[in-house]
Amino acid sequence: MSADTPRGRMRRRLDNALRLMRQGGVTAPYRAPFEVILRDPIVQLRRYRAPPAPDARAATVGESAPAVRPVLLVPPLMVTSEIYDISPELSAVAYLAGHGVPTYVADFGPPESQEGGLDRTLDDHVLAVSRCIDHLREIHGHDVHLVGYSQGGMFCYQTAAYRRSEGVASLVTFGSPVDIRKNVPFSLDRRLADPLIAATRRLVAGPLERLRGLPGTMSSRGFKLLAPLQELRHLVQLFAALHDEEALARIEPKRRFLGGEGFIAWPGPALRAFIDQFVVENRMKTGGFVIAGRTTSLAEITSPICFVVGESDDLALPDAVRAITTAAPRAHAYPVHVDAGHFGLVVGRAAMQVCWPTVVQWTAWLDGRGLRPAILDSAREHSASEPRPDSLLSSAAEGLWDRMDRVGQLLGRTAEAARWRLPRLMRSTLLDLADAARLDQHLSLSRTLGERARDMPDAVAFVFAGRAFTFADADQRVSAIARALVATGVGVGTRVAVIARAHPDALSVIVALNRLGAVALLVAPDALAERMRASLPALLSSLDAALLVIERADLPALEPAPLDHPLALIGRAPEVAALPPGSFDLEPASAHTPAAGEVPLVDPGRADDPAIALSGLEAGALDNRAWIRRGLELGATARLTPQDTLFCPPTLSPVGLISALAGALMNGARLQLGQHRATDAGPEASGPWGEILNSGATILFADDELARALADAPLPQRHPVRLVFGDALASEVAQGLVDRLGSRTRFRTL
Repeated sequence: MSADTPRGRMRRRLDNALRLMRQGGVTAPYRAPFEVILRDPIVQLRRYRAPPAPDARAATVGESAPAVRPVLLVPPLMVTSEIYDISPELSAVAYLAGHGVPTYVADFGPPESQEGGLDRTLDDHVLAVSRCIDHLREIHGHDVHLVGYSQGGMFCYQTAAYRRSEGVASLVTFGSPVDIRKNVPFSLDRRLADPLIAATRRLVAGPLERLRGLPGTMSSRGFKLLAPLQELRHLVQLFAALHDEEALARIEPKRRFLGGEGFIAWPGPALRAFIDQFVVENRMKTGGFVIAGRTTSLAEITSPICFVVGESDDLALPDAVRAITTAAPRAHAYPVHVDAGHFGLVVGRAAMQVCWPTVVQWTAWLDGRGLRPAILDSAREHSASEPRPDSLLSSAAEGLWDRMDRVGQLLGRTAEAARWRLPRLMRSTLLDLADAARLDQHLSLSRTLGERARDMPDAVAFVFAGRAFTFADADQRVSAIARALVATGVGVGTRVAVIARAHPDALSVIVALNRLGAVALLVAPDALAERMRASLPALLSSLDAALLVIERADLPALEPAPLDHPLALIGRAPEVAALPPGSFDLEPASAHTPAAGEVPLVDPGRADDPAIALSGLEAGALDNRAWIRRGLELGATARLTPQDTLFCPPTLSPVGLISALAGALMNGARLQLGQHRATDAGPEASGPWGEILNSGATILFADDELARALADAPLPQRHPVRLVFGDALASEVAQGLVDRLGSRTRFRTL
């Protein structure tokens, strides 16, 4: 029987099909040779050498030629590092190394087969990439070009932001989304998107917490479901090549990779952090994502960026990828548009003909060894040109999405009322009923902090000096300070003067006093400086306070005369050789954790109990009910969600401070405490916009100083601010600032 007859071809089809089912393939798996130069529990750093007979086009580098900086390839979590080395014809590492580029790959390995692999966090992977950069800088003595595909590109962005571009020569990303809200096939109004996404996250909270990891088989199936046409093309290609063993061998590496061998598990903690920070909170775009306990944003990136956009990409839509241009305003970002799908950006004809040659040209240009890649100019022209004509089907679909968007906006307004105004109405109604019935129910802001620490312990409560502190951290510190205050004699109804700075120590003391049922008498720092020059006893007497809590930094301002009233110190610096007589140090107890069997603190706070007293021009008092109601009203006015961040400058007035504190706690939002004054200059201060952009602050509490500084400073290309609260003195200046910020930003007076 001839092999070319229909019967012969059918026989070969059947034989090859049986081999595929039994053996999984017709050839041995391909791997380009490499050596591991760094091993740690999270990552193995691979080095790939150029082939023995390099391509004639490979760059020849002499001793006097410009340095060739290394390239570090970063894979996504759910895909093996072999995404960059699928076959001899589709090997990115072989192509780069063959063109004289020092080529390295950060291999995270299959976590399901490694000890503790399924317990890895998102931080673990970003810090692993950062360690690889440090290692390569030691070897080469030069900065590193970071190259990442899909989520690997997101890792590159996050690592560069975390390092503030130190050691990062440039970034190249392929199909890496930045604005997850735009990674849907139709526009979704924020007022609808936020509550829908948050509600979905709450629905899956239980199963997600119990999930140790997302198996690679699920990732493989999800990839196929999200790209059905591509999967169909692969099946057709496989069936057409079944009779030809050589053709099967050519497509086998790609087929086996997409068939499941290229997908690995996604560790549970990393998956939850990815969903919470970058899906629910969308912090790749807004800023304020947390790496190793430190907040940062893509605005910290200053390295040049080349981002590749797949025009047929169904998994990372072009608008979501192009958002890097606004999320990283300090970086020069160059788009490259390629007619390929998500997988085809790194594997396939377009990858080998366009993408990887562009990487070689890009690195050579930045290293001073070549000209600017021409595709950067053509990509810029293309991105600015009119969109290509769509098919009738696409036009009809677009019209349908437009109608759905209008309906979505209507539903969003309805959801907004249900999500924020209804709870506020219900809570306020309960408070009113309590007033009418003279109910003396237990109610305090410190109790709310305890609830947050119980229900969402790992969520970020506040940020200071770039460090993120969770609700669990904040609750533990408040309890420790409360116990230290009890030792000084503070109890229910005790009036304690506190210097009301926007600082973690001051806020912790205020909430700790609330936890004891004491009254926090807030003193503005400027007023403190004036009165201290007179005498501390006179200050305490005028405030009718039994105790004064001050920062250690304020201690040198005290007169050396002996104190007649108790003084409590908070803060760890500067160190003081000897404390003044009659003073107490609250700080040693701040590290105290309750021992087994220790009686816990009982929060005695009731709705009618006084909680806050204001001195000076803002004189007045608030009980627990009024303080909580202030937070509820601020949440309703600002439409606060846990995705919001409230920024407070260090010079904020006591009224603004307690309003921001109540609003953040009652609505589960973040509180960003500014470290530097808006007028500060120096290596640690990055201008008045620095901390705001870094934290992704959406709500500003602007005093006169901050409002003037922001109004006078150059306006950033992109800012997340949508609402500015100002006190009476800052109203006029703040209104002018809001006018500069654009129509999407509003102003409200405290």
